[in-house]
Amino acid sequence: MRCGARLRYWAYCVSSAMINFSTFYFWVCISLLAYGMGATPLQLGLIQAASSTITTTTSPLMGILSDKLRAHWLVRASSFVFAASCAVLLAVCRVSVWLYLIPVMMCGLTCAAYWPTVQATVAKEVDQNNVNRDMSRFAVFWSVGKSVGYMVAGYIFQYAGGKYSLAVPAVAAGSVMLWYPCGAPGCSATSSKEEKEPPSTRYLKLHEEPTADAPDTANRISMEDSGKRELRTSNTLACPVKSPQVETVQSSNASPAEEQVQPVRDDIAPRTKDASTQTRSEDIETKNPEAMQEIIIDMKKLAQEKEKATEMSELNSRFLPLVYMLNFCVYGTLSTLSSQLIHLIKEYDLHIGNLVTSDQYLGVFMCTLFAVQTVMFVVFSMSSAWLYRLWLMFLVEGVLVSCLWGIAFIPNSLAVLAFGVGIGACAAFAVQSSIMVSLRMSDDAKGKYAGINETIVSGGSAAVPLVAGAVASVGAATARTPYVTCGLLIAGCGVAQGCWYMAQEILAEYRAWRHAKEQAGGAGAGGDSAAKKEEPRRMEINGDDVEKGSVGESRETKVIDDKEEEKHSGGDT
Repeated sequence: MRCGARLRYWAYCVSSAMINFSTFYFWVCISLLAYGMGATPLQLGLIQAASSTITTTTSPLMGILSDKLRAHWLVRASSFVFAASCAVLLAVCRVSVWLYLIPVMMCGLTCAAYWPTVQATVAKEVDQNNVNRDMSRFAVFWSVGKSVGYMVAGYIFQYAGGKYSLAVPAVAAGSVMLWYPCGAPGCSATSSKEEKEPPSTRYLKLHEEPTADAPDTANRISMEDSGKRELRTSNTLACPVKSPQVETVQSSNASPAEEQVQPVRDDIAPRTKDASTQTRSEDIETKNPEAMQEIIIDMKKLAQEKEKATEMSELNSRFLPLVYMLNFCVYGTLSTLSSQLIHLIKEYDLHIGNLVTSDQYLGVFMCTLFAVQTVMFVVFSMSSAWLYRLWLMFLVEGVLVSCLWGIAFIPNSLAVLAFGVGIGACAAFAVQSSIMVSLRMSDDAKGKYAGINETIVSGGSAAVPLVAGAVASVGAATARTPYVTCGLLIAGCGVAQGCWYMAQEILAEYRAWRHAKEQAGGAGAGGDSAAKKEEPRRMEINGDDVEKGSVGESRETKVIDDKEEEKHSGGDT
Protein backbone atom coordinates (compact mmCIF):
# COMPACT_ATOMS: atom_id res chain seq x y z
CA MET A 1 0.00 0.00 0.00
CA ARG A 2 1.14 3.57 -0.64
CA CYS A 3 2.57 5.78 2.07
CA GLY A 4 -0.15 6.99 4.43
CA ALA A 5 -2.78 4.61 3.06
CA ARG A 6 -2.93 2.64 6.31
CA LEU A 7 -3.54 5.79 8.32
CA ARG A 8 -6.29 6.80 5.91
CA TYR A 9 -7.84 3.34 6.28
CA TRP A 10 -8.24 3.79 10.03
CA ALA A 11 -9.66 7.27 9.42
CA TYR A 12 -12.30 5.71 7.16
CA CYS A 13 -13.16 3.21 9.88
CA VAL A 14 -13.56 5.90 12.54
CA SER A 15 -15.64 8.09 10.22
CA SER A 16 -17.97 5.17 9.49
CA ALA A 17 -18.44 4.63 13.23
CA MET A 18 -19.25 8.32 13.74
CA ILE A 19 -21.75 8.46 10.86
CA ASN A 20 -23.54 5.28 11.96
CA PHE A 21 -23.59 6.45 15.58
CA SER A 22 -25.24 9.69 14.47
CA THR A 23 -27.65 8.04 12.02
CA PHE A 24 -29.11 5.45 14.38
CA TYR A 25 -29.13 7.82 17.33
CA PHE A 26 -31.20 10.02 15.01
CA TRP A 27 -33.62 7.17 14.22
CA VAL A 28 -34.21 6.33 17.89
CA CYS A 29 -35.12 9.97 18.47
CA ILE A 30 -37.41 9.87 15.44
CA SER A 31 -39.29 6.81 16.77
CA LEU A 32 -39.69 8.21 20.29
CA LEU A 33 -40.71 11.69 19.09
CA ALA A 34 -43.18 10.30 16.54
CA TYR A 35 -44.73 7.94 19.07
CA GLY A 36 -45.09 10.87 21.45
CA MET A 37 -46.93 12.74 18.68
CA GLY A 38 -49.34 9.80 18.29
CA ALA A 39 -47.95 8.35 15.06
CA THR A 40 -49.60 5.17 13.77
CA PRO A 41 -47.63 2.13 12.46
CA LEU A 42 -48.45 3.23 8.92
CA GLN A 43 -47.05 6.70 9.55
CA LEU A 44 -43.89 5.25 11.04
CA GLY A 45 -43.54 3.03 7.99
CA LEU A 46 -43.98 5.98 5.66
CA ILE A 47 -41.31 7.97 7.52
CA GLN A 48 -38.86 5.12 7.16
CA ALA A 49 -39.84 4.58 3.53
CA ALA A 50 -39.31 8.24 2.64
CA SER A 51 -35.71 8.17 3.83
CA SER A 52 -34.94 4.84 2.18
CA THR A 53 -36.55 5.90 -1.11
CA ILE A 54 -34.18 8.85 -1.37
CA THR A 55 -31.25 6.54 -0.67
CA THR A 56 -32.50 4.02 -3.23
CA THR A 57 -32.88 6.51 -6.04
CA THR A 58 -29.64 8.43 -5.49
CA SER A 59 -27.20 5.68 -4.44
CA PRO A 60 -26.35 4.52 -8.01
CA LEU A 61 -25.57 8.09 -9.04
CA MET A 62 -23.44 8.65 -5.96
CA GLY A 63 -21.60 5.39 -6.60
CA ILE A 64 -20.73 6.49 -10.13
CA LEU A 65 -19.63 9.91 -8.88
CA SER A 66 -17.38 8.27 -6.29
CA ASP A 67 -15.50 6.61 -9.17
CA LYS A 68 -14.99 9.95 -10.92
CA LEU A 69 -14.64 12.60 -8.19
CA ARG A 70 -12.47 13.03 -5.14
CA ALA A 71 -14.05 11.09 -2.30
CA HIS A 72 -13.55 13.60 0.49
CA TRP A 73 -15.83 16.17 -1.18
CA LEU A 74 -18.76 13.77 -1.20
CA VAL A 75 -18.09 12.68 2.37
CA ARG A 76 -17.86 16.24 3.67
CA ALA A 77 -21.03 17.21 1.83
CA SER A 78 -22.90 14.22 3.28
CA SER A 79 -21.83 15.00 6.86
CA PHE A 80 -22.94 18.63 6.43
CA VAL A 81 -26.36 17.56 5.10
CA PHE A 82 -26.83 15.23 8.08
CA ALA A 83 -26.01 17.97 10.60
CA ALA A 84 -28.55 20.18 8.82
CA SER A 85 -31.18 17.40 9.04
CA CYS A 86 -30.80 17.33 12.83
CA ALA A 87 -31.39 21.09 12.94
CA VAL A 88 -34.52 20.74 10.78
CA LEU A 89 -35.88 17.94 13.01
CA LEU A 90 -35.26 20.11 16.06
CA ALA A 91 -37.40 22.82 14.44
CA VAL A 92 -40.37 20.63 13.43
CA CYS A 93 -40.40 17.88 16.07
CA ARG A 94 -43.37 19.41 17.98
CA VAL A 95 -45.29 20.67 14.96
CA SER A 96 -46.50 17.68 12.92
CA VAL A 97 -45.50 14.09 12.26
CA TRP A 98 -45.73 14.66 8.51
CA LEU A 99 -43.03 17.32 8.70
CA TYR A 100 -40.65 14.59 9.88
CA LEU A 101 -40.43 13.58 6.23
CA ILE A 102 -38.12 16.53 5.50
CA PRO A 103 -35.26 15.65 7.92
CA VAL A 104 -35.49 11.92 7.24
CA MET A 105 -35.19 12.51 3.50
CA MET A 106 -32.07 14.59 4.17
CA CYS A 107 -30.76 11.70 6.25
CA GLY A 108 -31.40 9.34 3.33
CA LEU A 109 -29.40 11.61 1.03
CA THR A 110 -26.54 11.50 3.53
CA CYS A 111 -26.47 7.70 3.48
CA ALA A 112 -26.62 7.63 -0.32
CA ALA A 113 -23.60 9.94 -0.64
CA TYR A 114 -21.50 8.56 2.20
CA TRP A 115 -21.65 4.77 2.12
CA PRO A 116 -20.96 3.93 -1.56
CA THR A 117 -18.12 6.47 -1.57
CA VAL A 118 -16.40 5.21 1.56
CA GLN A 119 -16.88 1.51 0.79
CA ALA A 120 -15.40 1.93 -2.68
CA THR A 121 -12.49 3.99 -1.33
CA VAL A 122 -11.70 1.41 1.34
CA ALA A 123 -11.81 -1.38 -1.25
CA LYS A 124 -9.27 0.52 -3.38
CA GLU A 125 -6.99 1.35 -0.46
CA VAL A 126 -6.74 -1.99 1.33
CA ASP A 127 -4.24 -4.72 0.59
CA GLN A 128 -5.81 -6.77 -2.19
CA ASN A 129 -4.50 -9.98 -0.59
CA ASN A 130 -6.42 -9.23 2.63
CA VAL A 131 -9.61 -7.64 1.37
CA ASN A 132 -11.88 -9.84 3.51
CA ARG A 133 -9.92 -9.01 6.68
CA ASP A 134 -9.83 -5.25 6.13
CA MET A 135 -13.44 -4.99 4.96
CA SER A 136 -14.56 -6.98 8.00
CA ARG A 137 -12.62 -4.66 10.31
CA PHE A 138 -14.27 -1.72 8.59
CA ALA A 139 -17.65 -3.37 9.20
CA VAL A 140 -16.76 -3.85 12.87
CA PHE A 141 -16.25 -0.11 13.28
CA TRP A 142 -19.53 0.97 11.71
CA SER A 143 -21.40 -1.77 13.57
CA VAL A 144 -19.92 -0.57 16.88
CA GLY A 145 -21.01 2.96 16.04
CA LYS A 146 -24.52 1.71 15.31
CA SER A 147 -24.68 -0.23 18.61
CA VAL A 148 -23.45 2.68 20.70
CA GLY A 149 -25.84 5.06 18.96
CA TYR A 150 -28.81 2.87 19.79
CA MET A 151 -27.64 2.38 23.37
CA VAL A 152 -27.02 5.97 24.42
CA ALA A 153 -29.90 7.52 22.46
CA GLY A 154 -32.59 6.23 24.79
CA TYR A 155 -30.78 7.37 27.94
CA ILE A 156 -29.89 10.82 26.60
CA PHE A 157 -33.41 11.25 25.22
CA GLN A 158 -34.92 10.42 28.60
CA TYR A 159 -32.66 12.65 30.71
CA ALA A 160 -31.92 15.55 28.30
CA GLY A 161 -35.24 15.68 26.50
CA GLY A 162 -36.01 14.98 22.87
CA LYS A 163 -35.17 18.42 21.51
CA TYR A 164 -31.79 18.93 23.12
CA SER A 165 -30.63 15.36 22.59
CA LEU A 166 -30.45 16.01 18.83
CA ALA A 167 -27.33 18.12 19.30
CA VAL A 168 -25.29 14.95 19.90
CA PRO A 169 -25.65 13.38 16.41
CA ALA A 170 -25.28 16.79 14.75
CA VAL A 171 -21.91 17.39 16.43
CA ALA A 172 -20.69 13.82 15.86
CA ALA A 173 -21.46 13.81 12.13
CA GLY A 174 -20.37 17.40 11.61
CA SER A 175 -16.94 16.67 13.08
CA VAL A 176 -16.22 14.31 10.17
CA MET A 177 -15.95 17.37 7.91
CA LEU A 178 -12.93 18.56 9.90
CA TRP A 179 -10.64 15.53 9.96
CA TYR A 180 -11.66 13.28 7.05
CA PRO A 181 -8.53 12.63 4.91
CA CYS A 182 -8.19 15.05 2.00
CA GLY A 183 -5.61 13.01 0.12
CA ALA A 184 -7.76 9.96 -0.35
CA PRO A 185 -7.87 8.81 -3.99
CA GLY A 186 -11.56 8.89 -4.74
CA CYS A 187 -11.57 8.06 -8.44
CA SER A 188 -10.53 5.01 -10.34
CA ALA A 189 -8.41 7.03 -12.76
CA THR A 190 -6.20 8.37 -9.99
CA SER A 191 -5.71 5.09 -8.27
CA SER A 192 -5.12 3.14 -11.45
CA LYS A 193 -2.21 5.37 -12.43
CA GLU A 194 -0.50 4.73 -9.12
CA GLU A 195 -1.29 1.06 -9.04
CA LYS A 196 1.53 -1.26 -10.00
CA GLU A 197 1.06 -3.54 -12.90
CA PRO A 198 1.01 -7.26 -12.13
CA PRO A 199 4.12 -9.17 -13.25
CA SER A 200 2.04 -11.37 -15.53
CA THR A 201 1.60 -8.48 -17.97
CA ARG A 202 5.28 -8.20 -18.77
CA TYR A 203 4.97 -10.61 -21.64
CA LEU A 204 2.24 -8.50 -23.18
CA LYS A 205 4.33 -5.34 -22.76
CA LEU A 206 7.22 -6.98 -24.56
CA HIS A 207 5.01 -7.93 -27.48
CA GLU A 208 3.22 -4.72 -28.28
CA GLU A 209 1.07 -4.11 -31.27
CA PRO A 210 2.83 -2.37 -34.14
CA THR A 211 2.51 1.38 -34.31
CA ALA A 212 2.96 3.88 -37.09
CA ASP A 213 6.72 3.47 -36.77
CA ALA A 214 6.43 -0.24 -37.51
CA PRO A 215 3.37 -0.83 -39.70
CA ASP A 216 1.92 -4.27 -40.16
CA THR A 217 2.75 -4.44 -43.86
CA ALA A 218 5.27 -6.45 -45.78
CA ASN A 219 8.63 -4.90 -46.50
CA ARG A 220 9.47 -6.08 -49.99
CA ILE A 221 12.81 -5.57 -51.70
CA SER A 222 12.78 -6.50 -55.39
CA MET A 223 16.02 -7.07 -57.25
CA GLU A 224 15.89 -6.81 -61.09
CA ASP A 225 17.78 -8.43 -64.00
CA SER A 226 21.01 -9.42 -62.25
CA GLY A 227 20.34 -12.81 -60.81
CA LYS A 228 19.38 -11.29 -57.48
CA ARG A 229 16.75 -12.93 -55.31
CA GLU A 230 13.60 -11.19 -54.11
CA LEU A 231 13.68 -10.78 -50.40
CA ARG A 232 10.47 -10.63 -48.44
CA THR A 233 10.52 -9.85 -44.75
CA SER A 234 7.25 -9.23 -42.97
CA ASN A 235 6.47 -7.75 -39.62
CA THR A 236 4.17 -9.88 -37.52
CA LEU A 237 1.53 -8.41 -35.27
CA ALA A 238 2.90 -9.84 -32.07
CA CYS A 239 6.58 -9.35 -32.70
CA PRO A 240 7.73 -6.73 -35.22
CA VAL A 241 11.21 -7.28 -36.66
CA LYS A 242 14.10 -5.01 -37.35
CA SER A 243 14.76 -3.71 -40.82
CA PRO A 244 16.78 -6.40 -42.59
CA GLN A 245 20.45 -5.74 -43.12
CA VAL A 246 21.53 -6.74 -46.59
CA GLU A 247 25.06 -7.52 -47.67
CA THR A 248 26.38 -8.57 -51.04
CA VAL A 249 28.44 -11.77 -51.38
CA GLN A 250 30.21 -13.30 -54.37
CA SER A 251 28.41 -16.26 -55.79
CA SER A 252 30.61 -19.29 -56.44
CA ASN A 253 28.88 -20.16 -59.71
CA ALA A 254 28.37 -16.60 -61.02
CA SER A 255 30.56 -14.14 -62.77
CA PRO A 256 32.04 -11.25 -60.79
CA ALA A 257 29.40 -8.97 -62.27
CA GLU A 258 26.69 -11.22 -60.97
CA GLU A 259 26.02 -10.88 -57.33
CA GLN A 260 23.79 -12.70 -54.92
CA VAL A 261 22.05 -10.77 -52.24
CA GLN A 262 21.57 -12.53 -48.90
CA PRO A 263 20.03 -11.06 -45.82
CA VAL A 264 21.88 -11.07 -42.56
CA ARG A 265 19.06 -11.19 -39.99
CA ASP A 266 19.31 -11.02 -36.26
CA ASP A 267 16.90 -13.01 -34.17
CA ILE A 268 13.48 -11.50 -34.12
CA ALA A 269 13.21 -9.07 -31.24
CA PRO A 270 10.22 -7.07 -30.08
CA ARG A 271 10.15 -3.32 -30.21
CA THR A 272 10.30 -1.68 -26.81
CA LYS A 273 9.74 1.77 -25.40
CA ASP A 274 12.18 2.07 -22.52
CA ALA A 275 15.59 0.90 -21.46
CA SER A 276 14.31 -1.70 -19.00
CA THR A 277 12.38 -3.62 -21.61
CA GLN A 278 15.17 -3.05 -24.14
CA THR A 279 17.42 -5.22 -21.97
CA ARG A 280 14.77 -7.90 -22.00
CA SER A 281 14.54 -7.51 -25.77
CA GLU A 282 18.27 -8.07 -26.18
CA ASP A 283 18.05 -11.16 -23.98
CA ILE A 284 15.33 -12.57 -26.21
CA GLU A 285 17.26 -11.53 -29.30
CA THR A 286 20.26 -13.57 -28.26
CA LYS A 287 17.96 -16.41 -27.19
CA ASN A 288 18.88 -16.24 -23.53
CA PRO A 289 17.39 -19.39 -22.00
CA GLU A 290 16.69 -17.69 -18.67
CA ALA A 291 14.79 -14.85 -20.33
CA MET A 292 12.76 -17.26 -22.43
CA GLN A 293 11.97 -19.34 -19.34
CA GLU A 294 10.81 -16.22 -17.50
CA ILE A 295 8.50 -15.34 -20.38
CA ILE A 296 7.05 -18.85 -20.36
CA ILE A 297 6.41 -18.57 -16.62
CA ASP A 298 4.72 -15.20 -17.13
CA MET A 299 2.52 -16.66 -19.84
CA LYS A 300 1.47 -19.50 -17.54
CA LYS A 301 0.70 -17.06 -14.74
CA LEU A 302 -1.32 -14.93 -17.12
CA ALA A 303 -3.33 -17.95 -18.24
CA GLN A 304 -3.92 -19.05 -14.63
CA GLU A 305 -5.02 -15.57 -13.57
CA LYS A 306 -7.36 -15.33 -16.54
CA GLU A 307 -8.91 -18.70 -15.75
CA LYS A 308 -9.27 -17.82 -12.07
CA ALA A 309 -10.83 -14.46 -12.92
CA THR A 310 -13.31 -16.16 -15.26
CA GLU A 311 -14.33 -18.68 -12.58
CA MET A 312 -14.68 -15.93 -9.97
CA SER A 313 -16.76 -13.81 -12.34
CA GLU A 314 -19.14 -16.70 -13.00
CA LEU A 315 -19.41 -17.43 -9.27
CA ASN A 316 -20.09 -13.78 -8.42
CA SER A 317 -22.70 -13.51 -11.17
CA ARG A 318 -24.49 -16.57 -9.82
CA PHE A 319 -24.46 -15.51 -6.16
CA LEU A 320 -25.02 -11.77 -6.55
CA PRO A 321 -28.84 -12.03 -6.95
CA LEU A 322 -28.98 -14.46 -4.00
CA VAL A 323 -27.15 -12.18 -1.56
CA TYR A 324 -29.10 -9.17 -2.79
CA MET A 325 -32.40 -10.96 -2.08
CA LEU A 326 -31.26 -11.86 1.42
CA ASN A 327 -29.82 -8.42 2.18
CA PHE A 328 -33.01 -6.75 0.94
CA CYS A 329 -35.08 -8.77 3.41
CA VAL A 330 -32.61 -8.43 6.30
CA TYR A 331 -32.30 -4.66 6.07
CA GLY A 332 -36.05 -4.40 5.69
CA THR A 333 -36.46 -6.46 8.86
CA LEU A 334 -33.96 -4.33 10.80
CA SER A 335 -35.73 -1.15 9.69
CA THR A 336 -39.07 -2.65 10.72
CA LEU A 337 -37.70 -3.45 14.17
CA SER A 338 -36.25 0.03 14.49
CA SER A 339 -39.47 1.81 13.53
CA GLN A 340 -42.26 -0.54 14.68
CA LEU A 341 -40.90 -2.24 17.81
CA ILE A 342 -41.83 0.74 19.96
CA HIS A 343 -45.52 -0.26 19.65
CA LEU A 344 -44.82 -3.80 20.87
CA ILE A 345 -42.70 -2.45 23.73
CA LYS A 346 -45.41 -0.08 24.89
CA GLU A 347 -48.24 -2.57 24.43
CA TYR A 348 -46.57 -5.30 26.50
CA ASP A 349 -44.61 -2.90 28.75
CA LEU A 350 -41.25 -4.52 28.00
CA HIS A 351 -38.62 -3.50 30.56
CA ILE A 352 -35.86 -5.09 32.61
CA GLY A 353 -36.51 -4.35 36.27
CA ASN A 354 -35.36 -0.90 37.29
CA LEU A 355 -32.36 -0.98 34.94
CA VAL A 356 -34.13 -0.53 31.63
CA THR A 357 -37.42 1.28 31.27
CA SER A 358 -39.76 0.94 28.34
CA ASP A 359 -38.34 4.15 26.80
CA GLN A 360 -34.84 2.69 27.01
CA TYR A 361 -35.72 -0.84 25.95
CA LEU A 362 -35.71 -0.10 22.21
CA GLY A 363 -32.14 1.24 22.39
CA VAL A 364 -30.99 -1.71 24.53
CA PHE A 365 -32.58 -4.23 22.16
CA MET A 366 -31.05 -2.68 19.05
CA CYS A 367 -27.69 -2.29 20.79
CA THR A 368 -27.72 -5.99 21.70
CA LEU A 369 -28.59 -6.94 18.15
CA PHE A 370 -25.79 -4.89 16.60
CA ALA A 371 -23.25 -5.84 19.27
CA VAL A 372 -23.71 -9.46 18.23
CA GLN A 373 -23.45 -8.38 14.61
CA THR A 374 -20.12 -6.71 15.44
CA VAL A 375 -18.77 -9.88 17.03
CA MET A 376 -19.76 -11.89 13.98
CA PHE A 377 -17.99 -9.41 11.73
CA VAL A 378 -14.80 -10.17 13.68
CA VAL A 379 -15.39 -13.90 13.18
CA PHE A 380 -15.96 -13.45 9.44
CA SER A 381 -12.74 -11.46 9.14
CA MET A 382 -10.70 -14.55 10.05
CA SER A 383 -11.64 -16.50 6.95
CA SER A 384 -13.66 -16.30 3.76
CA ALA A 385 -14.73 -19.96 3.80
CA TRP A 386 -18.26 -18.91 4.75
CA LEU A 387 -18.72 -17.01 1.50
CA TYR A 388 -20.54 -18.63 -1.46
CA ARG A 389 -22.23 -21.25 0.74
CA LEU A 390 -25.84 -21.80 -0.29
CA TRP A 391 -26.67 -24.17 2.58
CA LEU A 392 -25.41 -21.59 5.09
CA MET A 393 -27.63 -18.97 3.48
CA PHE A 394 -30.70 -21.20 3.90
CA LEU A 395 -29.73 -21.89 7.52
CA VAL A 396 -29.48 -18.16 8.21
CA GLU A 397 -32.93 -17.59 6.73
CA GLY A 398 -34.41 -20.37 8.89
CA VAL A 399 -32.95 -18.81 12.05
CA LEU A 400 -34.28 -15.39 11.05
CA VAL A 401 -37.82 -16.69 10.55
CA SER A 402 -37.73 -18.48 13.91
CA CYS A 403 -36.50 -15.38 15.78
CA LEU A 404 -39.04 -13.05 14.18
CA TRP A 405 -41.94 -15.33 14.94
CA GLY A 406 -40.54 -15.75 18.45
CA ILE A 407 -40.72 -11.98 18.97
CA ALA A 408 -44.29 -12.01 17.69
CA PHE A 409 -45.59 -14.87 19.85
CA ILE A 410 -43.33 -14.68 22.94
CA PRO A 411 -43.34 -10.96 23.88
CA ASN A 412 -41.22 -11.40 27.00
CA SER A 413 -38.47 -8.89 27.81
CA LEU A 414 -35.59 -11.38 28.07
CA ALA A 415 -36.91 -13.62 25.30
CA VAL A 416 -37.09 -10.70 22.88
CA LEU A 417 -33.47 -9.83 23.71
CA ALA A 418 -32.46 -13.44 23.06
CA PHE A 419 -34.18 -13.40 19.69
CA GLY A 420 -32.35 -10.16 18.94
CA VAL A 421 -29.07 -12.04 19.41
CA GLY A 422 -30.02 -14.52 16.71
CA ILE A 423 -31.16 -11.78 14.34
CA GLY A 424 -27.87 -9.91 14.83
CA ALA A 425 -25.75 -12.96 13.95
CA CYS A 426 -27.79 -13.63 10.81
CA ALA A 427 -27.72 -9.98 9.79
CA ALA A 428 -23.91 -9.98 9.92
CA PHE A 429 -23.80 -12.85 7.42
CA ALA A 430 -26.24 -11.16 5.05
CA VAL A 431 -24.58 -7.74 5.18
CA GLN A 432 -21.01 -8.98 4.76
CA SER A 433 -21.95 -11.39 1.96
CA SER A 434 -23.64 -8.64 0.00
CA ILE A 435 -20.73 -6.20 0.43
CA MET A 436 -18.02 -8.75 -0.46
CA VAL A 437 -19.73 -10.10 -3.56
CA SER A 438 -20.56 -6.58 -4.77
CA LEU A 439 -16.98 -5.33 -4.42
CA ARG A 440 -15.62 -8.43 -6.18
CA MET A 441 -17.73 -7.85 -9.28
CA SER A 442 -15.35 -5.30 -10.81
CA ASP A 443 -11.95 -3.80 -10.03
CA ASP A 444 -12.59 -0.61 -12.02
CA ALA A 445 -16.16 0.12 -10.89
CA LYS A 446 -16.24 -0.64 -7.18
CA GLY A 447 -18.16 2.56 -6.48
CA LYS A 448 -20.82 1.55 -9.01
CA TYR A 449 -21.47 -1.83 -7.37
CA ALA A 450 -21.25 -0.33 -3.88
CA GLY A 451 -23.98 2.08 -5.01
CA ILE A 452 -26.09 -0.81 -6.31
CA ASN A 453 -25.65 -2.61 -2.99
CA GLU A 454 -26.72 0.53 -1.13
CA THR A 455 -29.74 0.75 -3.43
CA ILE A 456 -30.76 -2.81 -2.51
CA VAL A 457 -30.28 -2.02 1.18
CA SER A 458 -32.30 1.17 1.08
CA GLY A 459 -34.96 -0.48 -1.09
CA GLY A 460 -35.53 -3.10 1.57
CA SER A 461 -35.47 -0.43 4.28
CA ALA A 462 -38.19 1.44 2.39
CA ALA A 463 -40.48 -1.33 1.21
CA VAL A 464 -40.57 -3.79 4.12
CA PRO A 465 -41.41 -1.34 6.96
CA LEU A 466 -44.04 0.28 4.76
CA VAL A 467 -45.70 -3.06 4.00
CA ALA A 468 -45.40 -4.22 7.60
CA GLY A 469 -46.85 -0.95 8.91
CA ALA A 470 -49.73 -1.09 6.42
CA VAL A 471 -50.57 -4.67 7.43
CA ALA A 472 -50.38 -3.74 11.12
CA SER A 473 -52.93 -0.94 10.56
CA VAL A 474 -55.56 -3.18 8.95
CA GLY A 475 -58.55 -4.46 10.93
CA ALA A 476 -57.74 -6.74 13.84
CA ALA A 477 -53.98 -6.57 13.34
CA THR A 478 -51.88 -6.18 16.48
CA ALA A 479 -48.36 -5.04 17.31
CA ARG A 480 -47.19 -8.60 16.53
CA THR A 481 -48.29 -8.50 12.91
CA PRO A 482 -45.20 -6.76 11.42
CA TYR A 483 -42.87 -9.53 12.61
CA VAL A 484 -45.08 -12.30 11.27
CA THR A 485 -45.07 -10.44 7.95
CA CYS A 486 -41.26 -10.17 7.95
CA GLY A 487 -40.94 -13.90 8.71
CA LEU A 488 -43.15 -14.79 5.77
CA LEU A 489 -41.16 -12.45 3.53
CA ILE A 490 -37.86 -14.13 4.43
CA ALA A 491 -39.38 -17.59 3.92
CA GLY A 492 -40.51 -16.51 0.46
CA CYS A 493 -37.02 -15.17 -0.18
CA GLY A 494 -35.59 -18.62 0.52
CA VAL A 495 -37.99 -20.21 -1.96
CA ALA A 496 -37.08 -17.63 -4.61
CA GLN A 497 -33.37 -18.23 -4.03
CA GLY A 498 -33.79 -21.97 -4.42
CA CYS A 499 -35.68 -21.53 -7.68
CA TRP A 500 -33.09 -19.11 -9.01
CA TYR A 501 -30.19 -21.41 -8.15
CA MET A 502 -31.87 -24.44 -9.71
CA ALA A 503 -32.61 -22.45 -12.85
CA GLN A 504 -28.95 -21.41 -13.07
CA GLU A 505 -27.83 -25.02 -12.63
CA ILE A 506 -30.17 -26.23 -15.36
CA LEU A 507 -29.02 -23.45 -17.66
CA ALA A 508 -25.37 -24.29 -17.02
CA GLU A 509 -25.97 -27.97 -17.77
CA TYR A 510 -27.81 -27.06 -20.97
CA ARG A 511 -24.95 -24.84 -22.08
CA ALA A 512 -22.43 -27.58 -21.34
CA TRP A 513 -24.52 -30.14 -23.27
CA ARG A 514 -24.89 -27.78 -26.21
CA HIS A 515 -21.17 -27.02 -26.22
CA ALA A 516 -20.32 -30.74 -26.14
CA LYS A 517 -22.76 -31.36 -28.97
CA GLU A 518 -21.20 -28.62 -31.08
CA GLN A 519 -17.75 -30.02 -30.44
CA ALA A 520 -18.90 -33.51 -31.37
CA GLY A 521 -20.49 -32.19 -34.55
CA GLY A 522 -17.33 -30.31 -35.42
CA ALA A 523 -15.22 -33.41 -34.83
CA GLY A 524 -17.55 -35.49 -37.04
CA ALA A 525 -17.39 -32.94 -39.82
CA GLY A 526 -13.63 -32.84 -39.50
CA GLY A 527 -13.45 -36.63 -39.69
CA ASP A 528 -15.60 -36.72 -42.82
CA SER A 529 -13.44 -34.11 -44.52
CA ALA A 530 -10.30 -36.02 -43.56
CA ALA A 531 -11.77 -39.21 -44.94
CA LYS A 532 -12.56 -37.42 -48.16
CA LYS A 533 -9.00 -36.19 -48.32
CA GLU A 534 -7.61 -39.68 -47.73
CA GLU A 535 -9.96 -41.24 -50.32
CA PRO A 536 -8.00 -41.81 -53.54
CA ARG A 537 -8.93 -39.45 -56.32
CA ARG A 538 -10.45 -41.29 -59.27
CA MET A 539 -11.02 -40.33 -62.88
CA GLU A 540 -12.59 -41.91 -65.93
CA ILE A 541 -10.31 -42.78 -68.83
CA ASN A 542 -11.85 -44.33 -71.93
CA GLY A 543 -14.84 -45.39 -69.91
CA ASP A 544 -12.71 -46.98 -67.17
CA ASP A 545 -12.78 -45.59 -63.60
CA VAL A 546 -9.20 -45.40 -62.36
CA GLU A 547 -7.29 -43.58 -59.65
CA LYS A 548 -5.72 -40.27 -60.62
CA GLY A 549 -2.41 -41.31 -59.12
CA SER A 550 -2.29 -44.40 -61.37
CA VAL A 551 -3.15 -42.75 -64.67
CA GLY A 552 0.21 -43.48 -66.26
CA GLU A 553 0.12 -47.09 -65.15
CA SER A 554 -3.41 -47.51 -66.51
CA ARG A 555 -2.41 -46.13 -69.90
CA GLU A 556 0.58 -48.50 -70.15
CA THR A 557 -1.64 -51.42 -69.24
CA LYS A 558 -4.18 -50.38 -71.87
CA VAL A 559 -1.48 -50.22 -74.61
CA ILE A 560 -0.11 -53.69 -73.72
CA ASP A 561 -3.58 -55.21 -73.84
CA ASP A 562 -4.22 -53.67 -77.28
CA LYS A 563 -0.97 -55.06 -78.67
CA GLU A 564 -1.72 -58.56 -77.37
CA GLU A 565 -5.17 -58.42 -78.95
CA GLU A 566 -3.59 -57.40 -82.30
CA LYS A 567 -1.15 -60.31 -82.11
CA HIS A 568 -3.91 -62.78 -81.40
CA SER A 569 -6.09 -61.33 -84.10
CA GLY A 570 -3.16 -61.40 -86.63
CA GLY A 571 -2.40 -65.00 -85.76
CA ASP A 572 -5.98 -66.02 -86.25
CA THR A 573 -6.02 -64.26 -89.62
